[in-house]
Amino acid sequence: MSQDSIVEKARILAAKANDHKTLESDKLTNLRLGVLAELDQLEKKGRPTVEELVSSSDVETMTQLLCTRAELLMSLQEPEKTKKDLLWLQDLVKLAATNRQKLNSMYKHGEALVAQNKGEEAQELAMKIDEYKAKNNTVPMPQLSFDVCIMLGEAEETMENWEAAKLVYSAMLQKSDEGPIMTPLNNLRC
Repeated sequence: MSQDSIVEKARILAAKANDHKTLESDKLTNLRLGVLAELDQLEKKGRPTVEELVSSSDVETMTQLLCTRAELLMSLQEPEKTKKDLLWLQDLVKLAATNRQKLNSMYKHGEALVAQNKGEEAQELAMKIDEYKAKNNTVPMPQLSFDVCIMLGEAEETMENWEAAKLVYSAMLQKSDEGPIMTPLNNLRC
């Protein structure tokens, strides 16, 4: 079964699992566990590092996978496992923001070269920009960053880590649109 079909099957099961009107509590829990089993199949194949995710489709697939799993883990009262996935997603968001900053800097340098009539250097830089974009994730993810912070705060609340939850929410309110801010407690990142 391909990665996309596993994620799609998990999405369908997750939608059913979150329909509280049609399912009894035991059925709901069993369905959620089934979705987690599907998603865990992908984990067994090996999760890529945040640096290995480059294409927007790979980034989207992995973020959907881990967000779905994090939501299910929270519903099953597994905040520690949830936190692990969320911190990985935050690292992904932070790396993409850093890559976008570097890419923007390269673009500005290219504009300056063009303004100075240094066409040959601008062409060389354009090739470097294309290479950089092909090898690095530059996908903007401000909404994901916000959603991950909310879920991290909820995970900390579930674990009754009130001070950590407060720090997560405070950092979330202070962060810029470009990416997460580091917080001092327990390596929380928002």
